[in-house]
Amino acid sequence: RRIIAVTELKIMEWHDYKHLDWISEHCHPKASGRSSTESGKLPEEAQPYEARHVSNRSKAP
Repeated sequence: RRIIAVTELKIMEWHDYKHLDWISEHCHPKASGRSSTESGKLPEEAQPYEARHVSNRSKAP
């Protein structure tokens, strides 16, 4: 067994977590608790930072 120590914690945007999820599934498929054939996306309510485009500009006549 390996002991992994976390020495620094960085708050990241949601799109960065998708990349980390891809790494954990492809390097250690059993570690994530999901098979590699399932989607790595969480339910919508668990994604508070998902990009939603909202236009604040008024349309030109």
